[in-house]
Amino acid sequence: VHKLVPTWRVGKRTLTDARKFVKALKLRLDSHRPFFTSDDLPHYADALLSVYGVLVTPPRRFKQGRPPSPRLEPSPDLVYAVVIKEREHGRVTQVTNQIIYGTESQVARCLSASPTRTTISTWGVERNNLTIRQHSRRLTRRVNAFSKKRVYLKHQLALAFAYYHFCCPHRGLREKLVPPIPTKNGYGTPKRWRQVTPAMAAGLTDHIWTLDELLSFRVPPRAGSPPVAKGLEEREVEARAHRGEARESHGCRKTWRRHPHAVSRRPDEPAPCGGDPLAMPPDRREGCDAG
Repeated sequence: VHKLVPTWRVGKRTLTDARKFVKALKLRLDSHRPFFTSDDLPHYADALLSVYGVLVTPPRRFKQGRPPSPRLEPSPDLVYAVVIKEREHGRVTQVTNQIIYGTESQVARCLSASPTRTTISTWGVERNNLTIRQHSRRLTRRVNAFSKKRVYLKHQLALAFAYYHFCCPHRGLREKLVPPIPTKNGYGTPKRWRQVTPAMAAGLTDHIWTLDELLSFRVPPRAGSPPVAKGLEEREVEARAHRGEARESHGCRKTWRRHPHAVSRRPDEPAPCGGDPLAMPPDRREGCDAG
């Protein structure tokens, strides 16, 4: 048990968002297919079938006519069940379960192998929603800390989930120390538990990260991903460097000035002095054509 959140999505409860969510979940998991449970929203069944389904061509029923077209069918190892809650006057009166994909024996096998649950339920995702709501004030109800744009909410949730995974120890994941670690003077209460974060339980790290360590961590680019586009300020600095201008700081104000010996150069032509004539020794600046 590691209590990691493999994927999340900011969107609406539509079929398009459900398919994108399940597709992102499949990319973050290995070949193992978990036991899926959810509420009675019908879009999840269609999304699971479109992502985890297999194309099967039915046998022909007649000798004449067009052959039947292939259709999507759930794979034999896909197990999915829903929890249906009936409400009256805003209160839950009855809870029933329904198996959508798989058989009863497969569901029983998945429940017996699970270390956290013995019945079909959605308590895991509901408890995780409460945890994220406590970590992110933008998700609490009736407050003035809402996000003005969706992209702002995505960035804030990315930081909240990173903090939950790497910086926040989980009480349900702590490990008992045998024997306990005594204090330095020997008179205090010995340390009996080792605090563990979800990332430590999953084997992604070996210690609890500080907030400074989390914010200063540089995420490596994905394999095969295109290069990140440069910002407006970086493009302006490169363009001015090609024109032979150097940046000077005067307190809080930064200005640009052109080098007196700068020579205009094409943008694709490399600069022999590295693009910054002021970085060279004074006796070599005159012959530099960094402009």
